Amino acid sequence: MARTAILREHGYSEDFPRCQDYDLHYRLSRKHRMSNLSEVLVCGREHSGRFTKNTNSLGRDRKREICRRALLEIGVVPGEADLDRHYALARPKTLGVELDTDYLEWAEQWLIKLDTSNRRSRRYLPEALRWVTIELWIELCWHARRQLGAGAFLRLMRSPLVRHVPGTLLRRLQTPVPHLKTS
Repeated sequence: MARTAILREHGYSEDFPRCQDYDLHYRLSRKHRMSNLSEVLVCGREHSGRFTKNTNSLGRDRKREICRRALLEIGVVPGEADLDRHYALARPKTLGVELDTDYLEWAEQWLIKLDTSNRRSRRYLPEALRWVTIELWIELCWHARRQLGAGAFLRLMRSPLVRHVPGTLLRRLQTPVPHLKTS
């Protein structure tokens, strides 16, 4: 939902035959305030001929390019390996065995770097980005527990990323959920 004049001014970029909405949102966010609605207004239909399903690598490449641009805006110059790892941050399920101690070490330092760089550049609201980095860190450690066991939880708790998280939330993360298997 947006003002029609603003959408017409910016429009979709021909450089993005896939992920054009991500690109549009990124460009709009540079000049206009944006927000997410709390309810889903549209659902997509899944089928075998869907363009999105058939152009997965193009989508990945376009999303990586949008990430590159956003990182450069806050003063972070990513290498190709960093971009691959950054892309995977929000997709921990896809990492599989790669979600190991080395990846967590990189992710922790990377998220701290993003927070620090953003505080200098003031591109994004610092508190908003901080909470995004905290959420990413918690989810990464949660998914890493399958491979690393208690080491993932210890890593989560010792990280400077969670020093701003209320202790009550961290204590709830320690409490096992009765209906879930822990093995």
